[in-house]
Amino acid sequence: MLRKVLVFGSVLATLNTFSLGAAPTAEVTLEGHDGRVWALDHGPNSRFLVSGGTDGTARLWDKKTATMVNILRPHDGRVRSVAFAPDGRRVATGDYGGKIRIWSVPDGRLLHAIQAHGEVVRDLVFSPNGRRIATSSYDKSARLWDAMSGKRIATMMGHTDTVNTIAFSRDGTLIATGSGSVFNSPSDYSIRLWDGRTGDPLATLSGHSDNVREVQFSPDGKRLASSSDDRTVRLWNLATQSVTATFRGHESDIPGVAFVNADCLVSVSYDTTVRIWVDRKTTAARVFDQHTEDVWAVSVAPDGSIATAGDDSTIRLWPVAQLPTACRKQSPN
Repeated sequence: MLRKVLVFGSVLATLNTFSLGAAPTAEVTLEGHDGRVWALDHGPNSRFLVSGGTDGTARLWDKKTATMVNILRPHDGRVRSVAFAPDGRRVATGDYGGKIRIWSVPDGRLLHAIQAHGEVVRDLVFSPNGRRIATSSYDKSARLWDAMSGKRIATMMGHTDTVNTIAFSRDGTLIATGSGSVFNSPSDYSIRLWDGRTGDPLATLSGHSDNVREVQFSPDGKRLASSSDDRTVRLWNLATQSVTATFRGHESDIPGVAFVNADCLVSVSYDTTVRIWVDRKTTAARVFDQHTEDVWAVSVAPDGSIATAGDDSTIRLWPVAQLPTACRKQSPN
């Protein structure tokens, strides 16, 4: 394998050339964070990526040139969550001080800040139209905000422990949250569904036996994927509110899961691996094992390429060509 090392200022980018017969290898490795990289999200054009970490910064990356475009700071402590707006012109970050900040892209100008929670902003996401932001927190609540004015629209209460994850369905009609805390055992290991406009509670999904770390809606909004510290990824039918598939293979906690397309999932784990699951088959179709420490975050770009990050302070970019054939077709917008 040929390795090309490019240095851009303080950012190290390693590019690998590969053959499809070789073991799966990250095409690019981005280095710049000083510490764990906790969160990732792609912009709508698949080119830009935002990351957040324990070094108290969020960073904007250009995947095409393998360069860091900007550092978004200051924050109140560690950056726990990041999200791109659907228009690609704004990024939201959530930190340990309970604030969310909205930044312009790519110049990194701070537009405004909202004191969203009294504790850590564990996760956040823009609504599909970009007008709202949903947040979740250690304070056991999820909240809905006007992204322009900063006004609180709704508070979603019902979980009895940390709300680790929050997601909007693609049409914006549903919000999903997942709960659980390493500090309490047993804890609230539920997934809850809420009205995406009003924040009213709709349903509770039970099945995981440990903390629910991430939830993501399928492209058609009919299914939900969840990952957990019980070392499983589960696929839920939202019409019947039942589990249709359980994926096993990870050997430790699974903090991240995402749909690549309607037929393909990707998950990341503290076991240092990235796993690809296809067509509801419960054995991983592919395993990427280049990370050297716990993997915390995964994001799938609209073009199907994947970014992962974790305790080794790196962001690794996996091209579509590295994925199984079923994962290479894009879902309709």
